[in-house]
Amino acid sequence: MSAHSSAGFGCAAMTGLFALLLPLALAMPAPSSEAAGLKYRTDKSGTTFTGVGADNPVIYDNDVFDDVIDFDYLLCKASLGEVNLAGIVGTAVTPKGGYVENWWTGTEGPFPKYEAARESGLRMERIPKPVKGVTTLLERPNDGVIEHTKYARSEGSDLIEREAMKATPKKPLLIFLGGQSPTVAAAYLRNPRIADRVVVFYTDGNGYNSGDNKWAAYIVLKKLPTVNIGKSFWFKETSKKTQCDWNVLPTPGRGVDTGDACSKDEWALFPDQPLARDKGVLHTLRTNGHYNGAWNIGHWDGPLDGFWIGIYAPKWWQSGFKRFNVAWKDGTLAWTETTGDRYDVLDQLKMTHDGERAAHDELLKTWINPRVYSEGDRK
Repeated sequence: MSAHSSAGFGCAAMTGLFALLLPLALAMPAPSSEAAGLKYRTDKSGTTFTGVGADNPVIYDNDVFDDVIDFDYLLCKASLGEVNLAGIVGTAVTPKGGYVENWWTGTEGPFPKYEAARESGLRMERIPKPVKGVTTLLERPNDGVIEHTKYARSEGSDLIEREAMKATPKKPLLIFLGGQSPTVAAAYLRNPRIADRVVVFYTDGNGYNSGDNKWAAYIVLKKLPTVNIGKSFWFKETSKKTQCDWNVLPTPGRGVDTGDACSKDEWALFPDQPLARDKGVLHTLRTNGHYNGAWNIGHWDGPLDGFWIGIYAPKWWQSGFKRFNVAWKDGTLAWTETTGDRYDVLDQLKMTHDGERAAHDELLKTWINPRVYSEGDRK
């Protein structure tokens, strides 16, 4: 064909194709600037989220690892094969934005408990080696467009992106976020396609764990399906007079600081393994100020960064959630409660007594299960 006849054929073909596709395009709904919130159901048995269950892949991302007991619990669950642990990320960034080396390589980082898991005979083939997250804050671009944010990649953000793309919208990657959020935000900025392949469980994303890094928090809360704890309820409300009064955490024979005798010595049930005792759970409950009264805040009773335990003990979320939309206003995050079907964040309400006991039973049975450790029968 001549060039002229070829061009004429192309125009005719395109015109015909346009005529075929136009009715289909008109029939499709216009894209919304807002995403519908994460779907869930709450009843007397607790809360379940669409696509979220015990078999989802999980990445645990925290700033420090020595002040909480949920990391120990997660390692034990992974050893049992009850959590599909795809990664551990250390984002050693303070609320003010500074990088703290000790939060990564030192006593407060992930490696002491990771090595305690090895010493305790956990199945390390099921527990990935920790990787380093982003070490700086993210700054809001002048035009305020999230996708124009400058960011730095890290092993942690690359891992999140990679594992998210292995996941699916029907079975997303769960990100347990206990600290600052620049690593998760950087993963989204590098590849926005992860947005419908992840669900973020964010501890105190409205407060301490947004800090001066509010732009990263805004990216996560606005662009990724997120469940938060801290806006409607925080664990200071669970503070007890003594450790003997705990409903969620295991009680000692005697209170560490008060010396009063407890009705049950659940600490005696823990096996003689480093992760259970001197380098893990009981060490943290004895020495950390959240739990032992040293910080004059009482004795907090809960898994703190591990509020996602509701995935494995649904009654923990029996009270349900409030819904919020999040906006950027005057350099900070503006949270607005809504009852509508379109929302950015779900925020956990205070637990019922039944919810607390469900979490207690799940934590204790996991920590004392001999199959977690080297001496257990693993057949």
